[in-house]
Amino acid sequence: MPKELPPSLKVGTGWIELEIISEADIVLTAFGYAPFLLVREIETDIDYRFYISAKSLAIPLEKLRKDNNDLFEGIQFRVRKESADQKAPYEVDTSISVQKRPRRFLNRGKDVEKNLNSSEDMKKKLEDALLS
Repeated sequence: MPKELPPSLKVGTGWIELEIISEADIVLTAFGYAPFLLVREIETDIDYRFYISAKSLAIPLEKLRKDNNDLFEGIQFRVRKESADQKAPYEVDTSISVQKRPRRFLNRGKDVEKNLNSSEDMKKKLEDALLS
């Protein structure tokens, strides 16, 4: 049974402050597969599906993802359309991004470090097994 998705976020010319609450996923649309993120509008605490295939979104979001240990989840940013035209590019304000993550994401660095240490341990065990 397909998972229930929240409504799609409609972006206008006013700034919307968002927090990404998932990693990227895809959904089948009438035009084929479309990538999206689950986001939470910070002001209302409402979750939305946010399509991210537009180049004007993808480039700044990729920079934020790289700055966030290759993870989307936890990133905060503001977004709006450049004009009311449906095909207008998005504007992304990253000034509230990774540095202002909510407290629940502050310990993520420890988790990443623990996973890296586990990976190093596993790598050493594999090397030892192959050499013996």
